[in-house]
Amino acid sequence: MSSNSFVIITVYAMTCNVKGCGNYLAKTRKIEGNRIKYFSFPKDPALCNKWRQACGKENISPKYARICSKHFADEAFTKPLQEHLLGYSPTRTRKIHPDAIPTLHLHAVPPLTSNENVLAEKRKKKKDVKIY
Repeated sequence: MSSNSFVIITVYAMTCNVKGCGNYLAKTRKIEGNRIKYFSFPKDPALCNKWRQACGKENISPKYARICSKHFADEAFTKPLQEHLLGYSPTRTRKIHPDAIPTLHLHAVPPLTSNENVLAEKRKKKKDVKIY
């Protein structure tokens, strides 16, 4: 029997599961000022299903999946009375309402590659040509 044994460990990095969103913790942690938070899927099955639909992806595991704060409207966040009266909401302590649903920047179209940009420009120039 071999003394070499391997253990497979799956690491779930904190990434946003909305289709087309490129936010992940290592990238957004470096952004100054407006910090991005990552929210776990709700435990309520009906609400969890709405979140899964908002993601626009197949095979999402709600146990590990997250959605970043960029996909929630300002109304989705709770504010303690002190913050409400002062008109101040530190992004570090932002929490969402228990019934909040992601509604912003959903199903984003991925950015064009350099080849697609060149082709799009050529198509645009052809449309701009006028024949007299």
